[in-house]
Amino acid sequence: MSASMHLSYAGNLARDAVRLLSDAKSDFEQDYKHKYGSKMTLAQVASELGLSETTMKKKLGYSRFEHLPWVLPIRNARVRPGRNDAFSTIKVAAFAAGDR
Repeated sequence: MSASMHLSYAGNLARDAVRLLSDAKSDFEQDYKHKYGSKMTLAQVASELGLSETTMKKKLGYSRFEHLPWVLPIRNARVRPGRNDAFSTIKVAAFAAGDR
């Protein structure tokens, strides 16, 4: 087998792997969307991340906690910040699926 055939084969394998990962990610996002709808409550996000609501409120509210890997992505997922936070289900699912 020539070098160009090896490269072509490797390229095809890489492309197939990327396609499989993106399909799995979209399935994960669709599962979240089916389970929660287009928006998630603070309680739902906390439950999915394995945190308490109080911990989430405190960590999202202070800039000194931005070093935590989940704070910025979840803060950016907020679609209605305030007393009754709502979060974009797709953005939370993307973070939970490992798109960090």
